Amino acid sequence: MHTSRQTQDALRQLELTTLLHPAHSPDIAPSPYHLLPQVKKYLEGHHYDNDEGVIADVRRWCRGQSSEFFADGVHQPVKRWRLCIDRG
Repeated sequence: MHTSRQTQDALRQLELTTLLHPAHSPDIAPSPYHLLPQVKKYLEGHHYDNDEGVIADVRRWCRGQSSEFFADGVHQPVKRWRLCIDRG
């Protein structure tokens, strides 16, 4: 597992317990369930001439989201963890 020193320090400071999990577990990763569906919905109907246009538009969209939007995405894995743990 790769975790930056800065992240590890922040987790210790916040006194958060970390659990080991597969790096790309679809049951707990926030991106497939929170971020990507919203980006997909936003991009629907847009047309771009190149990858740079898509990247710039997605970055612009991300910057326009509230901190609560991203916080919700961070908290969703906790619910998914509990579900995984409960189901063994």
